[in-house]
Amino acid sequence: RACGGRRASLDDDNSARPEAALSMATAAELYAASKLIAVECKAVNKAYLLCKKESRNPAHCLAEGAGVKSCVDGLVARLHETCDAEYVKYGKCLQNDNFRFEECRKLQKAFEGAVAAAATPASTT
Repeated sequence: RACGGRRASLDDDNSARPEAALSMATAAELYAASKLIAVECKAVNKAYLLCKKESRNPAHCLAEGAGVKSCVDGLVARLHETCDAEYVKYGKCLQNDNFRFEECRKLQKAFEGAVAAAATPASTT
């Protein structure tokens, strides 16, 4: 793995958050992963938005909403498993700088590099 290690919390660098798999993603996690969410969860997001056009009844699209949440939760968990350090640092930067991406470009580049490296299969030489 190109990046890994134990899972850190955005609130405390020295503590793991094993309960995070059962909790909602934080705003910092969602902002940091937003580009990946747009790509990886595109189909379920589109299905949800099309469903919402059909009816104003909130219960009408519960299944589609659950699909979106499942996709995002899976992606966030995978990011914590494969490149936690870069993901947490980038999220913290966004959180500390009022979610202004331009203030965190170096950490964004490191995070995106770690994601790309984690997605590339390891060579067996």
